[in-house]
Amino acid sequence: MSKASKIVLRIQSADGTKRVEVPDTGTLRELYDAVQATFGYPDDGFALYKERNCTKELVSSRSQSVKDSALKHGDMIYLRSVAGPSTSKQQPPERSSSVASIASTSSSSGATTSGGGGFSREPTPSTSGATALLNGEDPVDIELYKQDGRIQRKRDEKLCRHNSNGCCVHCSPLEPYDEAYLKEQKIKHFSFHSYLKKLTSGVDRGKFVALEDLNCKIKMGCRDHP
Repeated sequence: MSKASKIVLRIQSADGTKRVEVPDTGTLRELYDAVQATFGYPDDGFALYKERNCTKELVSSRSQSVKDSALKHGDMIYLRSVAGPSTSKQQPPERSSSVASIASTSSSSGATTSGGGGFSREPTPSTSGATALLNGEDPVDIELYKQDGRIQRKRDEKLCRHNSNGCCVHCSPLEPYDEAYLKEQKIKHFSFHSYLKKLTSGVDRGKFVALEDLNCKIKMGCRDHP
């Protein structure tokens, strides 16, 4: 019985590029386990892709092998953190659990007892706000949130010292809020979703970020502007 040969795959992530060694007859699940051990990410907290723009996902599977996925020695694989298991093709909105919690808290705080021991069903302002949140985001916001949004760059013939499959600091994708890029391109403003990505790009993933509730309505009788 011939011994399975091992191949080295390069994994590019936001934390840098690392190498993992797996048998070519091993399953994609074994590849995910090797990547998890190398990067220290939580189980099912990331996904692997064959393309730099995060297409052609390598779904974690115990039936499909590395060889069947057309992966060869030295190939580059791209890692991206996700909110749920990589076996799911569509991720639910991350705010669903927090919104449900807000609705539950608001409903319990807004309810008042009546003389008969029951609860009144009259909505309060906090309950109405939670109900508005439960209506969900606009489809366009959901689609934009799914997109990576990074600025793709081509290989620099003068600065890059790698082949066409490689990637370095001179040609790796830039975040949409990259200050140097915005200054170089003379871009004064970036989109709201880019702003959200900037807020959630830190180590805490925006856990302690609080957005200001702006009111952009024109006040009645306002004469402070033309």
